[in-house]
Amino acid sequence: MGKRGFCRRKSGQMELSFGMIFSIILIIAFVAFSVYGIIKFLEFRDSAQIGTFEKNFATHVKAKWAGTEGAETHEYTLPGRIKEVCFISKTKPITDASRKEELKWINLDEGENLFFYPLNSAGNAGSAKIDYLNIDETTKDDNPFCILNKNGKVRLTLQKNYGENSVRVLRAQ
Repeated sequence: MGKRGFCRRKSGQMELSFGMIFSIILIIAFVAFSVYGIIKFLEFRDSAQIGTFEKNFATHVKAKWAGTEGAETHEYTLPGRIKEVCFISKTKPITDASRKEELKWINLDEGENLFFYPLNSAGNAGSAKIDYLNIDETTKDDNPFCILNKNGKVRLTLQKNYGENSVRVLRAQ
């Protein structure tokens, strides 16, 4: 009976240990799936902000293009990992010496004139084509012409002078 009691106690300890290990594994799995879900949700939020920026910006440019003249300042929300919104002319040389080497490898599709910096900070939505922009005037002094993202907000001014056929982007004052 002494041996039997000893074995029974040992068997009970083993089952308790297995149950504890299984519980810990389940807790780790639940925490891992929760963290994964939160990360995916934040990525979705960032993608939605980028898409909303592109849509609203294109709408504001088109509205300014359809009008006669004037200047309007708009503020847009973007994820913090995007440091700048840049406008580029592919027909002019890059004037930013500090980024010249990096930007010569930028892969823009036909007609795309906007990209987010640093490159790949916006994932698959790294560049866009915005119609009705006077990209030559926008990038006259700086190519690319970049506007800082300050605390998740980008402020820029859209300007069209009387008789012009397209809209120029300026830094908001």
